[in-house]
Amino acid sequence: MRPGKIILLLKSNILMKKNFIAIVILIMLSLIGLIVMQVQWLSNLLLVQEESIYSKIEHASISVTSELSKQVSSMPSLHLKGQPALPTMPDHFSFIIPQEKTIADYYSSAEIHNKIRKAFNKEKLDNLNLNSLLQTAMTSSVLLKCNHKIS
Repeated sequence: MRPGKIILLLKSNILMKKNFIAIVILIMLSLIGLIVMQVQWLSNLLLVQEESIYSKIEHASISVTSELSKQVSSMPSLHLKGQPALPTMPDHFSFIIPQEKTIADYYSSAEIHNKIRKAFNKEKLDNLNLNSLLQTAMTSSVLLKCNHKIS
């Protein structure tokens, strides 16, 4: 072989190695870009599903609340106790203020729990743990009340 041909082969070999390295780098960059896009897509999917679940929980809560408030508001809310005739002595005068009934006076906690469970089932939230959700909601409302009192 002639020396000029050998030099030409070496140069072409070096060019092929440079092209190969450039192609490998471009493939790696495209794979990294695909992985980043997949991670972003999954995180957005999780956010959308979380918002959907919160929306369903809110809808179920509103339906139970409106059902209970309709039923309680249709019942008489003030109950006056029968008083004996007022004595003539002012020392024995008593003044009784009637108390409004609450939802707890009309429904047991089991009945309320069943109503919430039915609303969750209607919204296809059967697999959620209702007790942990209620505990979280109660904790959040207590924290919100504390924050309002502080500020």
